[in-house]
Amino acid sequence: MTLLRLALATAVVLAPGWTVARALGVCSFSATLAWALAALFGALAVTFLVGGSLALTLVLLLLTGVVALVVDRRAPRGESVPGRWWIFGAGAVLGVLLWHVAGEIGGDGLFHLARARKLDAFDELSLDSVNEFADGGLHPGYAFPLWHGFLALVARVAFVDPADVVLHEASILAPIALLVSYEAGWALFRRVGPAVAVVCAQVGITALAPDGGGAYTALGLPATA
Repeated sequence: MTLLRLALATAVVLAPGWTVARALGVCSFSATLAWALAALFGALAVTFLVGGSLALTLVLLLLTGVVALVVDRRAPRGESVPGRWWIFGAGAVLGVLLWHVAGEIGGDGLFHLARARKLDAFDELSLDSVNEFADGGLHPGYAFPLWHGFLALVARVAFVDPADVVLHEASILAPIALLVSYEAGWALFRRVGPAVAVVCAQVGITALAPDGGGAYTALGLPATA
C-alpha cells in the first residue's frame, strides 16, 4: 500500500533528526523535523561537493543518526509534551482525508516534481544538475534543493515514483504539521486546552476554510511545507 510505504519511508528519513534531538535532550517532533532537515542539508552538501548520487546522501544521513544514537546514551532527557499522541492520531485521520482529495499534480507541482525526479535519477549530482535549463543559473528561491532532496529520498526509500511523493506526501506530513502547532501552543501556554485550540485554529484556517483540504493538500511542496 502506497500510504504505508510513504509513511515508513518518511519515518526513515526523519529518524536521524529524532536521534540527534534526543542526543541533545530535546523530546519534540518540532526538534525532530528541524534536525532531520539540518542533517539532510549536510548530507546533500557533501553529495554535491563530491558529485555523488542520492545513495550517498542516504548513507550519510543514516550515519548521522547512528552517531547521534551512540551519544544519546549519555544525554539527559528533556521535557515531554503531554497529549502529543492524541494530536498525532487526529493528524493521521486528517492525512487519510487529504489522501482522498489530493487530485492531480499541476502548476508549481510539476516544477518541484522535476527537481525531485532529477535528484532521484542522476548518478552525479550538483547544484547545477537540477536546473530547469542546461545553461541556466541557480534558481533564486531553490538554489539549494533541500526539500526536493527530502522528497527524492522518501521516494527512493519507499521504492515509489517521485510523483507519488509529491502528490501524497501531504497525507504523511499532516500529523507532523498538527504536532508542530500543538507543541508551539504548549510552549506558549503550558496548558493542553489552549494548545489544542492553536491546532484547531490552524486546521480551521488552513484546511477547512478554503475547502478541499486547503493548503494542507500541498504540504509536500517546498513553498507550503
